[in-house]
Amino acid sequence: MDEEKRKRMLEKGEEEIRVRRAGMLQSLSFRIVRAKTPFGQVPYMLVEKQVDLPELLRVCEEYGLPIEAPNGKIFPRGKMEKDFAGL
Repeated sequence: MDEEKRKRMLEKGEEEIRVRRAGMLQSLSFRIVRAKTPFGQVPYMLVEKQVDLPELLRVCEEYGLPIEAPNGKIFPRGKMEKDFAGL
């Protein structure tokens, strides 16, 4: 996890990230949305398109933030929703 990337993503609110989708590298827009949870507001990186789970896990680990995609919510290894409350 790169702390600088996490801070930049939270400040800007949106970033273009290169991901492998259907065997090709594509640049997709990830934006920050804040979801209300029992633990407080949690920031998620939202992507509109369907992306393979291993690729979403790679991006999740790289930025250190949870991802919300059409195929589910992904968290970095060893983390859960309450670890991101208040960011």
